[in-house]
Amino acid sequence: MKTISIKTLMMSLAVIALFLSTEIAAQVGADWPQWRGPNRDGISKETGLLKQWPENGPPLAWKATGAGGGYSSFAIANGHLFTMGIRGDREYVIAFDVASGKEAWATPHGTRFRNDRGDGPRGTPTVDGKNLYALGGSGDLSALDARTGRVIWTMNVLQKFGGENITWGISESPLVVGEKLLINAGGPGASIVALNKKDGSLIWKSQSDRAGYSSAIPVQVGNTTQVVFFTHTRGLGLDLKDGKLLWEYPRAANNVANAATPVARGNRVFISSDYGKSISRRRCATTTAVRF
Repeated sequence: MKTISIKTLMMSLAVIALFLSTEIAAQVGADWPQWRGPNRDGISKETGLLKQWPENGPPLAWKATGAGGGYSSFAIANGHLFTMGIRGDREYVIAFDVASGKEAWATPHGTRFRNDRGDGPRGTPTVDGKNLYALGGSGDLSALDARTGRVIWTMNVLQKFGGENITWGISESPLVVGEKLLINAGGPGASIVALNKKDGSLIWKSQSDRAGYSSAIPVQVGNTTQVVFFTHTRGLGLDLKDGKLLWEYPRAANNVANAATPVARGNRVFISSDYGKSISRRRCATTTAVRF
C-alpha cells in the first residue's frame, strides 16, 4: 500500500522529467507510438546510446507539470508526448511538445475512474498516423486528431457492448492493425471487438470472456494475421480477418488479474500471470480452434 500511495502522489504531482537530448527525441527513430513500442515487443532500435552515464546523470532537458493523476504511460510520435491523466472529475488525453515540454493540448475523455488502489486511467494512448486512440479506466474509447486533440469519434465500450468494468479498471492500450482498432470490451458475444478506426463502426465481434487487464498483440503465422489477447479467463488467438477463434489456453489465467502483455517470437506465444499461476509458451494454431 505504501508503494501505491507514493506512486499515486508522484503521478498527481505530474512531473515529467526527460533525460534525453532534444536532438535524439526529435528523431523519427525515437518514436514510441504505443504501449511497448512500434511493434509491441518492447524492442527499441535506437543507436548511439550512452554506454555509461555521467557521474551526475544525463543533463535534464526539461520538466513539466500537468499530466494529471493515474497510471498511464507515454507514447511518443510526431514530436509529441501523449498520455492520459485525471484533472478534477474527468480523465484527459494530454499532449506535450517533445522539444520544450509545453502542453500542446488537453482533451476531456470520460469520467474519472475511482478505485481504492488509485484513481485515473490505466492504459497508454496509441498513435496511428495522424490519429490517436485512447481507452480510459471507465471504458471510454476515443479517436482524436493527434495534432490538435480534436475528438473524431468517441464511445463507451462497456455500454456499447454490454460489458461490466473490472475490479481495478479497464487497463488496456488499444491495438491498431490496418483499418481495425481492437479492444477487449468484455461483453457477451463481444468480448473482443474489431472496430473501423475511422468511425468506430463494428467490423466483427467474438467470444464472451470478461475483460482482462492485458493489452493485445498481433502475430503473423504463415499467411494469417492473428490477434492474441489475454482475457480474464484465457489466452487466445483470433483471426484478424473475421474474429474466428484459432486457439485458446486457459491454464495461464489466474481468475484475479491477467495483466501481462503476451510476448511472441515466430509462431510461439509466451503468456504469464501471477497469483499462484506460472508461465506458459504455446505454438499458435493456424486453421482450427485448439485447446492446448
